Amino acid sequence: MKNLLSFFILFSFILFLSSSSINAQGKYGIVGKSFNKGEANILFGKVMGSIQVAKSDIEKAIEKAGDYVLFGIKNSRVYVLDEKKLSLEERGFSFSRDEVAYMFSTIVVKEFLERTNGKYLTFELRYNSPKVRDPKSGQYSTSAAQSGEIVFTLTGDEETLEMALPCPPMCLD
Repeated sequence: MKNLLSFFILFSFILFLSSSSINAQGKYGIVGKSFNKGEANILFGKVMGSIQVAKSDIEKAIEKAGDYVLFGIKNSRVYVLDEKKLSLEERGFSFSRDEVAYMFSTIVVKEFLERTNGKYLTFELRYNSPKVRDPKSGQYSTSAAQSGEIVFTLTGDEETLEMALPCPPMCLD
C-alpha cells in the first residue's frame, strides 16, 4: 500500500509538471524558428522590402508581452502587438481584426534577441515563389497553380527568425 501511494504521488507530480510546461507554451505551442541568412534566402525567397528598428525598442516592448508577441507593418512602420493586437509601445493603438500581424512565441523572440549583437533588427517582407519541377522537361519554373506567398521574417546579424503564424487566420481571440 505504501509503494502504491508513493507511485501515485510521483505520477501526480510528473503529470503536474508536464501539464504546466504545456500551458506555459500557450495555445499554439512554440512558434518561430531561427535560420542562418543563407538558409532564409533559399527557404523564404528574396527580400522585397525591409524596415530597420532599434533592437532596444523591441526588447523594451516585448517585456510586456504574454506567451506570444505579434509584429505588424502599417504605413511603413513596425508595430509590436500583444495577443489581442494592442500595441505594446503606444497606448491606445491597435490593429483591427482584419489587419495581418505575424505571431511568434515571446520566448523564441527573446532567445533570438539574446543571440543578436547588432543595434538594429530588420523586419522583412519576402516573396516566396515556389519552384516547381516540370515532370516532362525536368526544368524548374514558377507555376501559376502554385503561386507564391508573402513571408514575414526578422533578421539580426547573420540569423533570421521565421515560421510565424499569420493573424488572421491564426489568432488567439
